Amino acid sequence: MNDKNILMQDALDIREDEIPWYRWRWFFALTFFFFSPATLVIGFTGNVYFKKVFGKNQGEVFKLPNLNKYMILVGTILLLVNNIRYFY
Repeated sequence: MNDKNILMQDALDIREDEIPWYRWRWFFALTFFFFSPATLVIGFTGNVYFKKVFGKNQGEVFKLPNLNKYMILVGTILLLVNNIRYFY
């Protein structure tokens, strides 16, 4: 069994300019706050990426762990269900 942290991932071997702008974590978070259906489409159709700003892997590109992505998607679904229930 591996003692590695489940949320810790290795850096990806792709350049930043190869990742579409809508697949970055900042856009994923922005759509969560301003247009939730886009969050669902982005999250369910592919990976979300982020660039490390602090730490030893600064400047490297990582994939957002699936656990984090799915937690955000479940929160988005609950938010949409609550809004639909409240307004209709």
